[in-house]
Amino acid sequence: MPSHMMKNAAARQLRRTQGYANTAFWNCLGNLPPTPPKSDYQQPVIDLVEGFKAEAWYEDPVQTVIDGKVVEGGAEVLTVDAFFKENGKMIHADAAGLAALKKHLASIDTSTKDYREAVRKIEDELTSTKYAPVLIANQAMDYKKQDGFTEIEEWIQAAMVERRMNDLLLEDEAAGKINVLRTPAFIGCVSNFSNFLDLSKKTLRNLEVGVPVVVLSRSNTTQHMYRWFQRLTELMAKHGIPQNMATYASLDVAGQRALLAHFPNSPMYFTGSREVAELLKEVAPNLMASTAGPNTMVVTELNDATRAAACISSTIENAGQCTHMRHLVAPNADLKECEKIYDNAHIAESPLAAIKDGFRCDGFLAPAPTSAGTDPDYTKHPTLPAAYRVSSELPPDTINEKWREGFIDVTSPGDAAAIKDPKFVDSLAQWIVRNGPITLAVNGDDEVMRQLFEKTGLTVYTVGDLENPGLTVSARPQESEAFGEFPARPTLQRFTKFPVLVPSSAPAYHTQYDAKYLAEKGAAALPAALKGLDTAAVSATAKGYVAALHEFLADACGAKNNLHITHARTAVSGWQRPPLNGAFSVIRADATTSADAFAVYLAPYLATNAKECLYISVDPANAACVELANGLGHAHTKVESEEAFQATAWEQAPWNVQVPKYDGNPATGGAPLPGPFLALLLAVGHIKCLQPNNKAFADKWSSSKKWLSMA
Repeated sequence: MPSHMMKNAAARQLRRTQGYANTAFWNCLGNLPPTPPKSDYQQPVIDLVEGFKAEAWYEDPVQTVIDGKVVEGGAEVLTVDAFFKENGKMIHADAAGLAALKKHLASIDTSTKDYREAVRKIEDELTSTKYAPVLIANQAMDYKKQDGFTEIEEWIQAAMVERRMNDLLLEDEAAGKINVLRTPAFIGCVSNFSNFLDLSKKTLRNLEVGVPVVVLSRSNTTQHMYRWFQRLTELMAKHGIPQNMATYASLDVAGQRALLAHFPNSPMYFTGSREVAELLKEVAPNLMASTAGPNTMVVTELNDATRAAACISSTIENAGQCTHMRHLVAPNADLKECEKIYDNAHIAESPLAAIKDGFRCDGFLAPAPTSAGTDPDYTKHPTLPAAYRVSSELPPDTINEKWREGFIDVTSPGDAAAIKDPKFVDSLAQWIVRNGPITLAVNGDDEVMRQLFEKTGLTVYTVGDLENPGLTVSARPQESEAFGEFPARPTLQRFTKFPVLVPSSAPAYHTQYDAKYLAEKGAAALPAALKGLDTAAVSATAKGYVAALHEFLADACGAKNNLHITHARTAVSGWQRPPLNGAFSVIRADATTSADAFAVYLAPYLATNAKECLYISVDPANAACVELANGLGHAHTKVESEEAFQATAWEQAPWNVQVPKYDGNPATGGAPLPGPFLALLLAVGHIKCLQPNNKAFADKWSSSKKWLSMA
């Protein structure tokens, strides 16, 4: 084949390959549909909230729904809203209902793999002015959300990106490269962003590629999710999608755990606390969880602008957005300065009042309960439901998130020079690595941000200044500002199988490479950087997977900016090395690790500049992995017993420790797509400023040594 034809074929293949920051990803961005004006939704929402009859959610209780039919029988319980006020009824299915759920979910015909046309018609209706106001109103009444419009706006555009990603997924499947696993997908709903994250990203994106979905009830704020499920099934009937493809499981905690345990090969998609995710992972090994963390803002001066930024970031949706600020680093801060942060804080008397005020969400809700004033570790604001704690030391690890309460920890090591001191910046970076915030905003010093960016591994970084400070609470995934909620890497897989990024294809997290495709790919020699893995001990299928990872990385590596697409803010994004803080990323082959698994986990490091932080540890009882490791000639390699490995006195705690689990068997995990797998091993995300078309910013941050590059 002529060389130019080979290059064109390779380019087509790269455009199809699913993942983050590669050619295919960027081809899914841009050319997005316009969003309707806020005014198209506002009055209909107001009318619905004002006209809502309180008895409606009692007369039509939340119930289990199988194949479009309500399952009778069970225990009646009262439902509560976000502030634990009674708002309706729910009937938890009894033993017979649980048995019916198990039987139904085991019998769904998944031979139809493509419902895209019908699902997208449904989604267009759900975001229209006919249905979206209903979704927003229900969310306002149940979760007490003040701004449901922005979520619909993001949904309309981000869904277009994720639809395109699903198109690529089905193209790859049709080409014989991958297999989408169509076991029923369980949806654990999040309370604050359910219309986009749960209904669109998790439910509709799975349905459109033929994956049945099971929406689970919640212990609180379950009413508005059940109402969108009802609308969904109505529209499924209208557009010809079998009703058995969407199930609602109204169960108590014991019933949910029993149902999940009955389907261990099913994926579950969940957004919520780490505590709940850890419990779910016990019964749902294929859990894809997004979990919150103590979002942090750094300012080098407290002035009117930075106080306002801190106020908005900490109070948004009454501290009910996953990116709300929990930790502030500021100079010369004391209790009086903390009080001044809230000088202009807004209080809405109700969600309806906020909606009438243009969906205003930057502040407190008057009816929200709070423990401010009763927590002895914090000082309550004299008049507002806010509380703060000031210290020269960083907060304790695993601080209580105080969800939907206006609490902040303020670290004030001294003046601005103290904040800029490299020793303090290093300690802050280590705290961020251990606690895993979603977002970090730095206002007033780009050098502080550079050090923190290069020494941590978050997904969202925002650079502002003292006149126009950045918030912790803003990301636009449809414009390349990907976000994800990653716990600290050594503990990550206690909470999730893979970290989840937005935007991405939800069913891609439960998709495998086709074993035959990988075996054929593995017949060729591996690239030079991976020559040490090209041994007889590694199977052809594993070599094929290593080659696929290398191809993906070669396309995805490097800093990429969004200047070529429509955007509100300039962002630089991509795959990154682990934090450049002197800590290792450890790949540990224990006595049972296969050579295949060892090779697969080593490959992303050996192929890139992440190799510099790689530490290889091998149990002496594992002869195949000892031989493989010794053949690599990597400087940081040690053959050591499990006891010796656990007793290692690290100069700095490793950023990541992975005991490879890959076995290539489709029945027990197979070969996942590159994006989900690589997110276990590498840092990924974006850094942005507040201005569009800022080429100087893009150039400056693209030059950081943090970005991943090929070896």
